[in-house]
Amino acid sequence: MTDLELVFLALITALAVAAVLARATRRRKLREQHRLLNRLPMASLALDSAQRIRHWNPQMARLTQLSPSAALGRSIQQLPEPWQAALGEFVASPGDVSQRFGAGALHVVLHKGLAKGVDPLVTIILIEDRSAQHRLEQELAHTNRLAAIGELAAGVAHEIGNPITAIDSLAQLLPPQAAEQAQLIRSQTQRINQIISGLLKFSTKSDSSTTRQPFSTHTLINDSLRLFKLDPEHDNAHLDVDLGSDLQLVGDPVGLSQVLINLLRNAAQAQQPGVALSIQVRADNDAARWQLTVTDNGRGIAPALQARIFEPFVSTRTDEGGTGLGLALCYGIASSHHGTITVASPVANHRGTTMTLTLPRS
Repeated sequence: MTDLELVFLALITALAVAAVLARATRRRKLREQHRLLNRLPMASLALDSAQRIRHWNPQMARLTQLSPSAALGRSIQQLPEPWQAALGEFVASPGDVSQRFGAGALHVVLHKGLAKGVDPLVTIILIEDRSAQHRLEQELAHTNRLAAIGELAAGVAHEIGNPITAIDSLAQLLPPQAAEQAQLIRSQTQRINQIISGLLKFSTKSDSSTTRQPFSTHTLINDSLRLFKLDPEHDNAHLDVDLGSDLQLVGDPVGLSQVLINLLRNAAQAQQPGVALSIQVRADNDAARWQLTVTDNGRGIAPALQARIFEPFVSTRTDEGGTGLGLALCYGIASSHHGTITVASPVANHRGTTMTLTLPRS
């Protein structure tokens, strides 16, 4: 073999070794990048130049409920919602950017950067899950609104109460020939008094600990159903009741009964003309909580109204005389028991509403 051939062979060998070392270096850098992304306390994914998913860390799997095997190799457009909507536009936007995204209970902040020197990774996306923080902020804002309205309500009720009593008294002194007008005046003053009574109940920040006592969940539900059925207007209601396990909880059974009766009345009042009224009452529990749902087949609640349905004076029945104070009182009673009350609508066939009361077991 000539010297020239030896030199040529040595050059080829050196190039081959350099290529092997370069590939090994890339693999090492890629492994390091994957390890780093896996150790992050937030969700992350990485895309290659064809916008296919090449990395999906454990935090991302928990957030999306998609395992790495179900996500790797896919494009963003192949992801289920809401992630396709959340990531699609964001990935297409130029440069390193951050963006907020919200869909239902999901609220995240997206961060994007370019990966340098770790081919085939081109784009890295970090996702901060702000859902719990957003929920707390919303609850705090709601509580602050209720507190402000409560203070206003107490003052309004006091200022209106005295003149209304005087009007009612004067209506009783009208001559017999004005009996019809007197009755009309008195019926309206009674309605105003009902609103004032609701305002006073809403604005009173009573300490529920003074009325807390052990009670049976079966007794609570059965007593509430019995009181609900006393109203002749509810005779046509078909009630489907599942009492669940009979638990012994500690709380204010009178207040909680008021919540359940209010939910049942709302369900009955949501009845649509020509549709037989059906109300389902379901109790369920786990080791930490007891949950009661009331579901109707009524007209449902518009999405725009659901976010404010537990605020005072918000009602689906304002044109039918609804004051919008019942669910605000229910919200206050649930909160005083360290519980929650939520709404979901529609339930099925574009109608129906489910109200869910959740209380801690201890």
